[in-house]
Amino acid sequence: CDAQLPACTNCRKAGAECTDGESLRLRSVPDDPAVSRLRRRVTWLEAIIRERLPDVDLSVEAPIEGSEPPEERTVIPSGHGDHRSVSVDNTTALPLQAVAQNDQRAHEIGLISVGTADQRYLGPSSGYFLARLLLGDSPRRHDRREPVDYNAGNSTNLAQSLIDQLVCATPGPLPLPGKAQANELARIYFDTVHPQYPILHEPSFMQGMNYLYDSHAQTLENDASVAFQVNMVLAIATSILSSRVRSHVPGESYCLSALQHLERLNVQNSFSGLQCILLLLIFTIHSPYMRLNVWYLNYHCIAAVLELGLQRDVTTSSGISLLDQEMRTRVFWTIFTLDRTIATMMGRPIGLRDEACDLRLPQDIEDHMLTGLESSQVYGTGNMALSIHLFKLAKINSEIKYVANSIVREAPSYAYPPISDINAWQRGMLAQLDQWGSSIPQIHPRHTYVRTLCELRYYSMRILLLRPSPAIPKPSPESLTECYGLAWRAIHVYDRLYRQDQLVHDWMVLHGIIFSTITALYCIRAVPELARNTELDELMTNLSLSLSLVSVAGEYWSGAKRSRQILDDMGRSTIRWMKYLKTNNTDELGINGSGSETIQAPPNPSIPDPAAMDTTLGGYYQGLNSANTFADTTPSALSLEDRFWADPPQQFTFGDITNVDDIMHSLFEDFVPQMNNMQD
Repeated sequence: CDAQLPACTNCRKAGAECTDGESLRLRSVPDDPAVSRLRRRVTWLEAIIRERLPDVDLSVEAPIEGSEPPEERTVIPSGHGDHRSVSVDNTTALPLQAVAQNDQRAHEIGLISVGTADQRYLGPSSGYFLARLLLGDSPRRHDRREPVDYNAGNSTNLAQSLIDQLVCATPGPLPLPGKAQANELARIYFDTVHPQYPILHEPSFMQGMNYLYDSHAQTLENDASVAFQVNMVLAIATSILSSRVRSHVPGESYCLSALQHLERLNVQNSFSGLQCILLLLIFTIHSPYMRLNVWYLNYHCIAAVLELGLQRDVTTSSGISLLDQEMRTRVFWTIFTLDRTIATMMGRPIGLRDEACDLRLPQDIEDHMLTGLESSQVYGTGNMALSIHLFKLAKINSEIKYVANSIVREAPSYAYPPISDINAWQRGMLAQLDQWGSSIPQIHPRHTYVRTLCELRYYSMRILLLRPSPAIPKPSPESLTECYGLAWRAIHVYDRLYRQDQLVHDWMVLHGIIFSTITALYCIRAVPELARNTELDELMTNLSLSLSLVSVAGEYWSGAKRSRQILDDMGRSTIRWMKYLKTNNTDELGINGSGSETIQAPPNPSIPDPAAMDTTLGGYYQGLNSANTFADTTPSALSLEDRFWADPPQQFTFGDITNVDDIMHSLFEDFVPQMNNMQD
């Protein structure tokens, strides 16, 4: 064999099989390095195609040059320059006997999908009482990837294989960008993320990044944490930039670059390792491409807090520097806040209870004042006031979780002080929230985005307190009416951010948009007088605005695409119900069974010009003026246990044991890992 390509001379003459010079008669000829490299690359590319385009048959031979081109495949862009595959769900062909039996349509919008195969626990604080799930099993997702044996073979290759399973990024790791671009991305991070999660010291970070560039030591073998943190800051900032320019920028590639340093980090009992895990958690919240589970990352951070003693008030009197004291406190409060936020959204227990911690707030001292290090550009000036204000809201969130959203009302007295008058407690908490909302710091215009986030979190906490909960399962019509106004007000704030190119499509924003819409639809159904006092045009405008935002989010989170159609169906059903209510002047009974009384709807925020909206109202008007009349199925008492979402003639209901978490089950399907949990 003379090792000629694509077949050796002898094999070609004899008609024997010979692949790239590897003769069946002579296998000892060494491979050409270039050919071997190309083979590995083709194998890698085919693996990507199998994972992302499972409907493509790779067994089909490529067309011979000059032959008729194959039928063109339709590619649906999910964003400007970001083409995503449409996954094939094998469960769509499953029989729907339950649907046929109950004459219902399956609805799956979910706030959070918390597992890879089965539905997992979602508790009351995420919206347990607001609606009912329609029947049926949740879609089962099948992992098409082959399992990887992490205990065999070369450790470097296995580490890279693990990283490839953690992050979905076709381009692969990226080197650091130019220094000017890195400085701009750092500015985005410290303007947008740092006020919410002050886990880094800005001058120290900039010093480390400058060292990477000035010394050309981008691997930084002696301090992997610096290289990891720099790449993760670039990844987070790039994801934010991607949302704002409405085009996909590969932030996950910088995350891959950071993860190459992960095995050299001490993430179990070092402060810098905890900072790195927090950056990974924050990026997971911002990126739909991550396959890490934020719930597990959150508890890893809590474990590190306890290992390092960050929950205790250790001050300079013990011999540590002011910088160490403040950074310990800031990191603790960031984890404290994230724990409350994630637990509230998922309806799960708080991981680190208030009484187990010394809740000393950090001082209002800017980063550049903590040490003698001077940053060439002090990006974070004025942001600590906002951080401290958000930390105070986390304490209010804790009390609401403990009291209003505890599932077992007969908890022992030592768990928390019993509340004798739950309504008085609610009024007191509303007063605290109002005081917090009125004292949001006025800071540099550069941080207007974070100040707007404070406004949105005020709305979400107030809705959390007013909506149905285990402690107050049947709120008053006045509470639900206020909830309705707050929900649409939040939607208009999200829209304002979007029009200003400031909206960041992270997990929490997507949660807020969907949940505000569901809350508004629930409230208007639960309070007939509110429905009568609400103009149909106004509701259609608000719904159209909400669907526009969900459509935009669908460019980043595929769960939002599935959710939009469900929200549209729910909105149409609600509008038909309102039309019936307005044309039948019967005295409906309120939630508690009392006679209806006039409840004035709160003044809604200004309605934008429909011509300026991304979607028009035409889709809502179409089909709504048909003669859809209700039979006598409207219940006399609209309680949470009633089947009051009727939509004749199909008897469109939400089942018997529903909650908003189930209705919105699949929204964050992209947010959780679709593989087995990693084992050490």
